[in-house]
Amino acid sequence: MAGAATALRLGVALVAGGVFFAAPVVLLPGAALILLVGGCALWARLGVRGVTARRSGVPTQVTEGDRFEVVVDGISGWLPLFGRIEDEAAAAPARIRVLRPRSAFTVRLQGSVPRRGRHRLAAPVIRIGDPLGVASASVVAGAPATILVLPRIEPLGGSSGDEGPAVGRRSRGIGELAAGGERESSADPELDGVRPYRPGTKATRIYWPALARGAELAERHLVAAGDAAPLVALDPSGAGSADDLDRTVRAGASLLAHLGRLGGCDLLIGGSRQRLGAGRDPRAWTSALAALAVVDGTEGAPRLASSDLRSPVLWVAAASAPRPPRGLTRGWVVAPQPLPGAPVEFTVAGCSGHPLAVRSLGRAAA
Repeated sequence: MAGAATALRLGVALVAGGVFFAAPVVLLPGAALILLVGGCALWARLGVRGVTARRSGVPTQVTEGDRFEVVVDGISGWLPLFGRIEDEAAAAPARIRVLRPRSAFTVRLQGSVPRRGRHRLAAPVIRIGDPLGVASASVVAGAPATILVLPRIEPLGGSSGDEGPAVGRRSRGIGELAAGGERESSADPELDGVRPYRPGTKATRIYWPALARGAELAERHLVAAGDAAPLVALDPSGAGSADDLDRTVRAGASLLAHLGRLGGCDLLIGGSRQRLGAGRDPRAWTSALAALAVVDGTEGAPRLASSDLRSPVLWVAAASAPRPPRGLTRGWVVAPQPLPGAPVEFTVAGCSGHPLAVRSLGRAAA
């Protein structure tokens, strides 16, 4: 309508100038321009009458960056329809032209939502104009829609661009990542403290340091490797920017996908006490991704139980200087920026993974 308003002001100025200066040569063009603008505006107003349309095809869930098809179909009004369809889910408006009155039309749009989270997509608007494009009127096509955009899953890579971190590289099970780097195979047992020596125990399981100190003979207590699933603890607090937070969430989702294929893991987001599992159950996997999609940085730091300190933990932090809990020594710290003085064992979604066992990690985080 900006063009119609400009043309109308120009016509009024010509008519006023013709009357004031008694110049019929500009009076007639001014009046014709006013009539033209009025006719175009009337066309646009009448053109929206009888137009009905609705939008379909908006998915309930989609991964960030993925494209989907939106369909707008409807019936034109009593006049030929000239205009465009504007939809915030689409990259650009789509032209529409229906010459026959009361005819059905279908327009397909390519939509995408670039950022994760829950988004409310307003109903598309059909801008209907006159054949000259001077005036326009609009009609809303359907109703708003809600879409949940899940974080994107990205592959894991090694610090030198080789076959990736030690995760699952030496075994078919959870792999070295799930074992905190302490086992050659997921089938190997892991240490769960010591207990008094029992006759017949193999020499390889005797806890010799206790005997060397003069204490009673003791043996290592071993448990099966699969007794403790790895934990992905997401700390969204202290993010330097929205991009750092998004990369951290993508890193957490990518680690879930990787460990889920290798046997499963648990997810803990911020201060929530609810633990979400990710493995071969599609429903649990969907719930975990949906929870990651709506992380906004206000959830606080995860609170680990005492039993978590003995399990492999991936502390995924959005802060540039993450501070894992004291006593946490098995696993990795994943941060959006490499920590000075700490080796990078793997990368994922633009974040760097550092082993917790490295002493310099504590100094770097401090």
